[in-house]
Amino acid sequence: MTRYYGGRAGLTKYQLFLAVFLGSIGGVYLWLPLLKEKAAREKQQNKTIQDE
Repeated sequence: MTRYYGGRAGLTKYQLFLAVFLGSIGGVYLWLPLLKEKAAREKQQNKTIQDE
């Protein structure tokens, strides 16, 4: 059973997959610097806790 999004047959499923695929890659590129920054900040906090 195939479901078509938007009504056009054939391309829609492929386009949906492509959009999700590219979106997830874009999301990784957006989030990676933020996560690294967060990890660095947590590491810094752990250091200051150990120093006390």
